[in-house]
Amino acid sequence: MEEALKKVLISAVIGDALGRPCEGLTKGHLKEHGNLSDDFIDPHPLLKGKMERWTMPGLYSSQAQLMFITAFSSLKAFFDPDVFFGLSLMGIEKGPGEYGIFRNPPFFVRSFLKRLSDQEQIKTGNRINSAGFLPVLFPVALYARSRKKLMLDVISFASIVQADHSLTAAALSLSCFLHGLLCGERPADGEVMSAAVQNNSIVCSEMDGIAPEIFKMGMNPASLTDQLLRLGRILESLSGCTDLDRGEKIICDKVNESLKTPVTRATVDHPFTIYPFVQLIVGSGQCQPDGLLHFCARLGGSSSTLTSIAGIISAALFDENPYPPSLTNGLVNRKLIFSLAESLSRGAVAVNLADEFITAEAGLTKTEIDQRNAKLKHTRSRSTKTSDSYADRHERLSKHVVESWTKIDKARWKKERKKLE
Repeated sequence: MEEALKKVLISAVIGDALGRPCEGLTKGHLKEHGNLSDDFIDPHPLLKGKMERWTMPGLYSSQAQLMFITAFSSLKAFFDPDVFFGLSLMGIEKGPGEYGIFRNPPFFVRSFLKRLSDQEQIKTGNRINSAGFLPVLFPVALYARSRKKLMLDVISFASIVQADHSLTAAALSLSCFLHGLLCGERPADGEVMSAAVQNNSIVCSEMDGIAPEIFKMGMNPASLTDQLLRLGRILESLSGCTDLDRGEKIICDKVNESLKTPVTRATVDHPFTIYPFVQLIVGSGQCQPDGLLHFCARLGGSSSTLTSIAGIISAALFDENPYPPSLTNGLVNRKLIFSLAESLSRGAVAVNLADEFITAEAGLTKTEIDQRNAKLKHTRSRSTKTSDSYADRHERLSKHVVESWTKIDKARWKKERKKLE
């Protein structure tokens, strides 16, 4: 069990670091310009001169950073929001970036950190529906002693970050599926999607028993159950599907039934596309475990979230590591990350380990900022063309023509004007 927990944590961090340089890029662009080695992806050839988006190869983002903070907050076999708030605020105050130590925070992280640093009410703001919440939350499942307690902790966490009901439903489904895998409930070969469907159905059936507690947390249990049923229909429609292109179309068609702006790729930042797509990729058997993370990273889109979730599920599902040794060796801050994963897997964390982690992250964030600024100094800035109006262009041309006249031209023009008069 301890070894499985350690492997899951490390896989999540490596997945996040591997997918980070590919964030927002298309699969075609990555295929044409990406590095095909087994190492971490070098973002330089992918950016085509846009070095302001450069990230350090092998360095993870705010998702993995908050994942560890969640793990620190869940060691007592329940999620403690006060610990989570305190460590998050420490990360904001100690770091050199705009959001402290947190690197490339997605929208829901920026929103939460902004409210936390401004000391506003935590439960203010709009509902968040970013799939990036899923890797942040999953450590809650590592220490839960029962499914009911796990579900309540997930909903409690979701209410803190103002998660949308569909996002909360995906978080419940993923965390309970992961909890089952870690407790030894492994599906047979080729039955991963069926196991995901069955798990989602069990979560739905247990919602009625915790409805009063859900109301107290500010969520509607009926709406949450509806979203779980909707997610179950998407997962069920993928049963028996092994073709990723066909499965991706099925996911998009199902999700578009309730979206105003249709999606065309299952890698977009939505919990009902990312989570089912990862289950499809892992369960299809088209990738060897040690090549799975590279495959997911090169799909682009919300690659950091996609690859991190793929690492989490595959690490709990398979005996083999879902990452090659080259990724283990190339991970930035590897020694501390492995030490953290070891301590957290045993539930024996030294008092000062969280402080040591945040201090180390502040230094890494500063190093990445300095290296990015150094690269920007040597990047030729592209000239920006201003679009003039017709009147501005006419005035400039008239001025140029008049000023370029000679005395003979002026005399000829006066003579012609007199004729016209």
